[in-house]
Amino acid sequence: MMVKGVSMQLKKKNSIYCEILFLFLFFMCITVEYSEATSLHSALKLGRTQTVKLLLEAKANVNAPDKDGNTPLFIASQKGYTEIVKLLLEAKADVNSPNRVGNTPLFIASQNGHTEIVRLLLEAKADVNMTDMFGYTPLFIASQKGHTEISKLLLEAKANVNAPNRASDTPLHAASRSGHTETVKLLLEAGANVNLANKSFDDTPMHTASRFGHTEIVKLLLEAKADINSPNRDGNTPLFIASQNGHAEIVRLIEKYDAKN
Repeated sequence: MMVKGVSMQLKKKNSIYCEILFLFLFFMCITVEYSEATSLHSALKLGRTQTVKLLLEAKANVNAPDKDGNTPLFIASQKGYTEIVKLLLEAKADVNSPNRVGNTPLFIASQNGHTEIVRLLLEAKADVNMTDMFGYTPLFIASQKGHTEISKLLLEAKANVNAPNRASDTPLHAASRSGHTETVKLLLEAGANVNLANKSFDDTPMHTASRFGHTEIVKLLLEAKADINSPNRDGNTPLFIASQNGHAEIVRLIEKYDAKN
């Protein structure tokens, strides 16, 4: 038993020594390309939890940005390193610090589908409606990617379901375009405006779903009272667009709905 205990202590010490050696090598070998990054950035990019812990204990700057404006918390959220995110939040990392294009840790975690990290960031009071330079919110990008569980968390945290980007597309436009049926259902249940048109083409979500042939989404939009006669900038209705693109099932759905109403 004593031999086993000594062996475990040696392994623990060796692990710490390895982390110290790793730190030393990063201090010595960091390249010009990452000259604005810190050793903390370098350690977490490889998911070195123990190294990150040692650096934080040594008072590393938890909010230092790299050349792209990405903080350690942003990178950990991007890569899905849940334990490192916890460490950084405990070290008082700025949960809302944006990078050069305005993306926050919550935005990148929502985009990459890291549900648990999104939950942690929301618990740390991340701004759920903060936009990047293109007007995208975390809910918009989660809806575009079809991350329904994340979209649900964001809506529960009071995300604006109708927040438009610069082109006036809403999360419902994004989910309808990408064919994410469950996300569309969730957004509609949360009160998404089914008839909001964007500025680019005056397209509603109904125009978008009809163009891309997403039959199940068209059904959901019709049930939510989408305007089937609304023309876009070119004067085209959803029925015309579905016909133009050869989506026969959607044409039948719209005609059947029109006959009933």
